[in-house]
Amino acid sequence: MKKFIFFLIVIFSIGLSAQENLNLVFYNVLNYPQAPPENRAQILSLLTDEMQPDLFMICELESENGGNDILTNSLNVTTTRFESAPYINNTSSGANLQQLLYFDRNKFELIETSVIATTIRDINRYRLKLRTEEELFLEVFIAHLKAGQGEDNEALRLNMVQEFTEYLDTLEPNTFVVFSGDLNLYRSSEPAYEELLDPSNNIQLLDPINTPGEWNSNSSFASIHTQSTRISNNDFDDFGAGGGLDSRFDFILLSKNLIENTGDISYVEDSYAAFGNNGNCYNNRLDDEECEGFYSSTTRNLLYQMSDHLPVIAKLEANATFLPPLSLENVEKWSLMNTIVKDHLEISFLNTQRNAQVSIYDQTGRLVLRQNVMGNKVSLPVVSISTGPYYAVINDPKTSPLKFIKIN
Repeated sequence: MKKFIFFLIVIFSIGLSAQENLNLVFYNVLNYPQAPPENRAQILSLLTDEMQPDLFMICELESENGGNDILTNSLNVTTTRFESAPYINNTSSGANLQQLLYFDRNKFELIETSVIATTIRDINRYRLKLRTEEELFLEVFIAHLKAGQGEDNEALRLNMVQEFTEYLDTLEPNTFVVFSGDLNLYRSSEPAYEELLDPSNNIQLLDPINTPGEWNSNSSFASIHTQSTRISNNDFDDFGAGGGLDSRFDFILLSKNLIENTGDISYVEDSYAAFGNNGNCYNNRLDDEECEGFYSSTTRNLLYQMSDHLPVIAKLEANATFLPPLSLENVEKWSLMNTIVKDHLEISFLNTQRNAQVSIYDQTGRLVLRQNVMGNKVSLPVVSISTGPYYAVINDPKTSPLKFIKIN
C-alpha cells in the first residue's frame, strides 16, 4: 500500500512538472511614456501583478527609455524574472510608435528578433525557445495596423497583413505562431482579417473566440470590446480616443495547431478575454459604477487611467518538462541599457558600486575591445569598432554574455 501511494505521488509530481501555463498579454500602452498621468509605470505594475503575464506584448511605445522604464518600474519591481527584447526603431515609415516584447526568462529564451517592413509600421517578430527539456519554439509577432475607417484605410491594413502572411511562407508549416496587436479592425468581413485567417496560408491562424460579425458600435459584442475605456480624452491632454467602450481593436490570434491541440503547446479553452471588460459597459467609460462585475472597480479605474485600450489575455499550456527556475545566483547582475548602439554602450550593474572588466567579442569570438570599469552605471565608447552584432562579457562566471548591435 505504501509503495502504491509513493507511486501515485511520483506520477502526480511528474504530471505537475510536465505541464505549465503560459500567460499571454497584449496591451496598447498609449503613447508611453508621454501620455498622462505621470505615474503610469506604477499603474502598469499593479495591472501586470494581476494579469501575471509570461509574454507581455505592447504597442505605442515611444522610446527605448520608455521600454526600459516599463521593464524596471512596472515588471521587475519585486522580481528579476522579466527580460526585454531589443528595442528597434521603426524602419517602415518614420512612425514614432513602436512594438516590444517582454518575457519571463524562467520560461523563455529569446533566440532571434527581426522586423517585417510595411508601408505604415514594422511588424515585430520574435523567435523564442521554451526553457524545457524538449526542443520547443514559439514565433511571436506584434503589429499595429493602420487606424481609421474607409476603403483606403482598409486597403492599407490589408497591405500590412499581406507582408506578414508572405513572411509565413518562410516558416515550417507546423510552427507555433502567436500574432497580436492593435489591428484596428471594425468587422470580421474586413479584408485584413480574412487574410489573416485564410486557410490557404502556409500557417493558418485562428481567432480563439471565433465571434464573426460587425464588431464596431454593436452592443451584441459588448463583452469583447477593447476601446475606448473613456468617454472623452479631455482629462488626458487629448491623448487617445473617447467615445466609450464600443470597438474590438485588440487581438491575439493563434496558429491552428495551438487551437486544435496538435502539438506540445496548446491553447487553454475559454482563457481569452478583454481584461477589465465585464460585458456591461457598452458605450460607457470603464470606471463607471454601472460596469461592475468580475473585474473590480479598482482594476477598472487603473485601466481607465493607464490607456484608452484594454489588454487582451489568453493562456497556452506547454506539455513539457520545464528546467528549474533561474536562481538568484544565475540572474544577470548587469544589463545593457541600449542594445542598438552607435557611439557608447551603456551598462547598468545591480550593485551600487562595481569594479569589472568588460570584454567585447564579435560573432567569430574575436576580442575587439576590453576595458576596466567602475560604478553602477558606465558608458563604454565603442565608436572604433565596426558595425554588426557583438557580445559583451564581464569577468564574473555567474553572468552570461549580452548581445548588442553596433550601427553607424
